[in-house]
Amino acid sequence: MFVKKNSNGKANRYSAEIDGYLLTVEVMENPSELGISNGRITRLLLFPSNKNERLDEFFVFNQGWIDGLPHPDKVRRVIEKAVHHFDALTIDWSKERKKQQNFVLIGS
Repeated sequence: MFVKKNSNGKANRYSAEIDGYLLTVEVMENPSELGISNGRITRLLLFPSNKNERLDEFFVFNQGWIDGLPHPDKVRRVIEKAVHHFDALTIDWSKERKKQQNFVLIGS
């Protein structure tokens, strides 16, 4: 599913196409509080693989959700597959929402 792209010594980058979305993730060696679900994915970029799709379905996680939590269920399912693949975790979106609120307060 995921193809390794490169490594910077502390993390590896992987890419995949899942359910009509292109996904690139940065995966740390160890879990982190800064990762999705406190896992190893600390950076994520997701967008539709079909160029004719709406580009407002573009999501970035960089140790926090940049433009808010992903909301369409189909996008969440793609992210959940990535987290399960690398960390064997289930995302608790209510905890992610709380982390997001803290991320926004810190970033303000």
